Amino acid sequence: MKIFCKHGQALFMDSTYRLNCEHFCLYCILVEDENGFGQPVAMAFLRDEKKNTLERLFEIFKERNNDSVEGIQCIFVDKDFAQIAALEKSFPASPVLLCAFHTMKAWKTKIATQKLSQTEKQELLAQFKRVLHADSMNRLEEEERKLEILLPDAMAEYYSKHWKSRINMWAFAYQKSILAFGNRTTNRIERFFLMVKSAFRNTGRSVWTRYHLKDCVEIILRVVSHKLEIAKYEGYVNKGKALVLHGFPSIQYAESVGRSLTKIAALIVQKQFMLMGAETYEVLPSTADEWSVTNTTRIEHRTYDLIRMDERYTCSCYTNCSFGLPCRHILYLRKSNGEDIFSLNDVITKWHRGSNASELERIPEKFLDAALEGVPDEVLECERTEISNQNFPTIGKRFSAAKDICNRIASMAANFGGNQFKEVLTVLTSVEESLTSGCIPTVRGSDTSSKSPLACPLLATGELVLRSSNTSKPKGRPNEGGRFKKFNKKNLK
Repeated sequence: MKIFCKHGQALFMDSTYRLNCEHFCLYCILVEDENGFGQPVAMAFLRDEKKNTLERLFEIFKERNNDSVEGIQCIFVDKDFAQIAALEKSFPASPVLLCAFHTMKAWKTKIATQKLSQTEKQELLAQFKRVLHADSMNRLEEEERKLEILLPDAMAEYYSKHWKSRINMWAFAYQKSILAFGNRTTNRIERFFLMVKSAFRNTGRSVWTRYHLKDCVEIILRVVSHKLEIAKYEGYVNKGKALVLHGFPSIQYAESVGRSLTKIAALIVQKQFMLMGAETYEVLPSTADEWSVTNTTRIEHRTYDLIRMDERYTCSCYTNCSFGLPCRHILYLRKSNGEDIFSLNDVITKWHRGSNASELERIPEKFLDAALEGVPDEVLECERTEISNQNFPTIGKRFSAAKDICNRIASMAANFGGNQFKEVLTVLTSVEESLTSGCIPTVRGSDTSSKSPLACPLLATGELVLRSSNTSKPKGRPNEGGRFKKFNKKNLK
């Protein structure tokens, strides 16, 4: 729900089959996060994809996210009429957009059934593609007239009935003014389905018909958990590190852009700075807060309307409308008005970094050393490099070092029995609570200050390693499956 509240402006919806022997399809609703990754916000197993079934699903989704549904700017789907009808009824204020890939696929399929020569089919396909990608209304009307001339009678009726009446759903000229973050396809949700099916194949089962719904839910939740962990790490990096932009045209603003925007947004703004310096513009004021900017470099002079509202500039061009980022026209206008060329007011909150990286970089390095002091070598492993400030100059490297140690401790703790494992969890929970409160947990035999009284007897006596003097590093965390029983017994001798 939190992900949808923050990134729910553009939704991607689709379904996939062949996941369970009950023949239920997996329906997914996905959004794009601030790092450009797709994150599922709702999933359901459906008996069918009829209009009534989908309407019920969408009503449940609206009930769970009532406060954020009004912020949906667009919904990407493939060419499924039942799905489109259900969406138009459930989300009447949000435009439904067709995936450009599925649009071309449907057109190719229809052309292949016509009794036309190969040359005629290629001409029709190329002309439809020009209509699909036309970047202005004038060009769209011109290319559509050419397409209607080429269409035979049977195809002309088909185009008028199924495509012309819904041209606002698939033509780029209509989509360029919608906040879609540069998306025109459902590739993000297709990529998520590929991850899900790859996870099913990795379980060792050869046929999809052997999976029941219970197995499907467990595997899918593991995939979602993995994606959330990646998103958490990327969010941590965004908060703790500043992006270094090489080749940024303006050194004055390179640091502020790298510290205030996520990576994908910073790279787009960098490109806009480059275009601003390479092109010439003519600025004409309309009113006190409205201007028209004309690009005089290109052969086809295009004019864009800019408006200032509450110290924020908006432009009618594709970059600003689709991404919510300052375009080259806004940057040039700010420069002409003698203002700061880059301002965070022109950026929507989706692309903001979580906090100031310079503040997080001032975390004392001694925290990591104090936390590791007194921990036995069996836990930290002898082959690790010596802990020093020079080896961990950044937040990211310190995070990786701590994560490696925690993963090794988790792998060893998994070999304990029930009661012993509960003791280990109690100790680790105490360490977590101590760190959360801002204290550094000490271990028996350490020389750390008495202000952090928490002791870790299991860590100090080496109880977290396998009970053997000649303990070798396990090759991985043993699973609970039958094929790992021999591995467990071998390592517990």
